[in-house]
Amino acid sequence: MKIVTDQSEQPENASYAQAKGRKILDQLRERQVRLEQGAEIRAALEKPYSAQSKEAQAAPSPETPGPIAAMLELLSGRNAVDLADLSEAAARKYTALKSAFTPERETALRDLESGKGSTLATARIFRAAPHLLDVLADTPLVRKVWELVQIMLNAPEKWNGYLDKYWTLGQTILWDLTRDPWVVHQASNDSGGEGEMFGEIMPAILIDLLNLQREDVQDAARKLRRRCLNGLTAIDGQNRSIPEIEWRHLKIVLHTDNTPYIVRRGQSSTVPAYPDVIFLRDDVLRELPPALVEPTYIDPDYDERSGEALRPWPMVEAINLDRQIDTNTID
Repeated sequence: MKIVTDQSEQPENASYAQAKGRKILDQLRERQVRLEQGAEIRAALEKPYSAQSKEAQAAPSPETPGPIAAMLELLSGRNAVDLADLSEAAARKYTALKSAFTPERETALRDLESGKGSTLATARIFRAAPHLLDVLADTPLVRKVWELVQIMLNAPEKWNGYLDKYWTLGQTILWDLTRDPWVVHQASNDSGGEGEMFGEIMPAILIDLLNLQREDVQDAARKLRRRCLNGLTAIDGQNRSIPEIEWRHLKIVLHTDNTPYIVRRGQSSTVPAYPDVIFLRDDVLRELPPALVEPTYIDPDYDERSGEALRPWPMVEAINLDRQIDTNTID
């Protein structure tokens, strides 16, 4: 076995992983700075509250707003802040935030806090105005929305992972759960070009950020196993098809970090029975066709002052995207 001692000899996917790690650290540092600045603005806006209002917020009751809703009342103007009570810098910041706080964004955040909205739909709406998220309390849901927005803004467009000829185990499960091409794209390892580990880590991260319930992911994994028992071809890391009858002795499980992998029934070890399993994209789409409801996309010409960020994605466009598989090449 060759031991790599020269940094220039490291495989491309290792360099990519290192660069990605540095970018994540930079983003986290930036996030911390922005959170501190947001907390200062939030404190400045909350300071003019009357003592009575503060007491009402401190007393737990069904009517007490959650940490997101409390800030929305200020941004929406229903608990109007007198600009004379703010410093000049805070007044400018408040005016800018309020002008970007559209009814669509307010509704998205209220739905998110009440459990009716999804982190992905909310992130798509806030992609054009991520600074609004900085003044909200740093709850787990807000953090997941922020991280999805960062993926949308910073993800390299080296390939379209939805058009990969081969989908990983994680991509296939995520497609079953979401039917969203963007999600499959983000979970891609470029048909193996970025390595098996990348194809394991990204789906696990997305399962968390999309706030998918663990039992739903496990149910999708069980259904995928049944499909393999009934004809869906899975290909192992040695480029061999796993026989249908073999699935009688296999199951797809989730590691504690949400990484899906295949083990033998009755096996206590976490070592996969078949590592680096992939599926032909065309086979998956035949088994799990795109949803008939129209997905949404971010309008590139969106102006946050004049309309909604999301536009219907006509099904003809989804069909055309599907047909682009012929143009997808594998290095």
